[in-house]
Amino acid sequence: MAKAKKERYLSAGRKAAIIISGIILVIGIAFVAVYFGVLYKKVNVFQPTLVAGEKPNYAKTSAMTALMNGEYKDKLETIMSGGEVDESVLRELAIKFLTVADEAKRNVDGVEDFFIFNTADGSGEAATGGIVGEMTIRSFSLTVGDVNYTQSAGPVTSATLGALNVTKIGNNLLDQLTRSVTLNNGRDTVKATTVGAGANVPDAEMDVFPYMGVDFTGLPAYTYTYDQYIIRENNLKAPGELTSFDFTPESLKGGDDLSITYGENENGDGIWTIAFKLDCPDLNDIESSGCKDYVEYAKQVLGEEGYQKYEDVVKFARAGTRLNSASEDLEYRQYDVVLELWDNGYIRTWSTAESWAATLYVEALAAIANDGYFKGYTDSTNQVMYYYTEDEALELINENPDWADYTTCTEFIEVMAEATCDPVTGEWSFDEGGWADIASDNLAEADPDKDFGAPTYDKYPYGA
Repeated sequence: MAKAKKERYLSAGRKAAIIISGIILVIGIAFVAVYFGVLYKKVNVFQPTLVAGEKPNYAKTSAMTALMNGEYKDKLETIMSGGEVDESVLRELAIKFLTVADEAKRNVDGVEDFFIFNTADGSGEAATGGIVGEMTIRSFSLTVGDVNYTQSAGPVTSATLGALNVTKIGNNLLDQLTRSVTLNNGRDTVKATTVGAGANVPDAEMDVFPYMGVDFTGLPAYTYTYDQYIIRENNLKAPGELTSFDFTPESLKGGDDLSITYGENENGDGIWTIAFKLDCPDLNDIESSGCKDYVEYAKQVLGEEGYQKYEDVVKFARAGTRLNSASEDLEYRQYDVVLELWDNGYIRTWSTAESWAATLYVEALAAIANDGYFKGYTDSTNQVMYYYTEDEALELINENPDWADYTTCTEFIEVMAEATCDPVTGEWSFDEGGWADIASDNLAEADPDKDFGAPTYDKYPYGA
């Protein structure tokens, strides 16, 4: 651990270089363009530029085993042989596979020495009222043993209002920095920091794999209980879940928008591909419908019952997106998913294409245009590639010369999380005087205005 300790005292520039490394669970989510309103266009699922990882050498998950041998066995065998099944069955199976993937990602079976990380990318563009803007969020999360470290940074990379360059205004309003570290699988404490408006991310190396160049060392940290943190993050079930959308069979579009196929790669490994879309109203110009807002229009298109199904699916995910976009009326108008699963139940890729309708009040721009209100649509695409071995992680790390000397994932997370693993017992502790060690234990200091309410995961089967 001598080298890890030395790294911690390098210059600010070197610290920035450290943070771009990547044994990563990168979630490149683009909350892009919500801030100014957007020129909506239908988006397609992101096409990856990275290669998916190898099939993990784990036994078939209990959830996958139960699915393959349960009531849908004959239907699944029909799909595997290239046959067709009823749409009602596809709807049910899509949700079943989603549950299988979520349980595998969170290691519900308790596989010893379970290691999972992923890489992803996403971006978007906005334009309305003469405003054009771009914002990119890069993040990663790494789990080693019972310790998890996550971080993300998102700068507004460009913003113009007609001939005016308002990028700095966008930076001051919307740049984001977040990170967290948990011990004991997050059940005891979560130490986290979040900085939104005014965060500013100067000279971030967003285009260098793995897309991170931010110095977090000066940010404060706060201590949360597990219950508090899951609510704070708008989790549906638990930290580490695959998605906070609460999909149901009835909430999916049918026809050509729903499919499940099975195939094998060159090694003979089975791969399930599940593609589905949330049933959202889609309209380029809501005002032409005569409705005052998107909700009214959604109810007109879907009916009260259909809208309630949509509402039940999106409410957790939407809460987090509204918070990050500073929009009180943001609604989803598109959410498309393509999920690839290995035949043993572990995720290969997770891809989404999504769009929102939103209004944001930007006080700094009130004197320039639209009285500060910008209304429209945004779109984003994202693909996550999953990897399950430390060798694959180290290969990614060592693509960056700053990390060529690292030989274990434990060594990496000790530097990033300012925590130490006892080489004899394997137990982790926060470093004395480190970022997480000086965290406040007063939740009110972290977010005095947020009503955390009761834990949501008690309503669902996987958070207990």
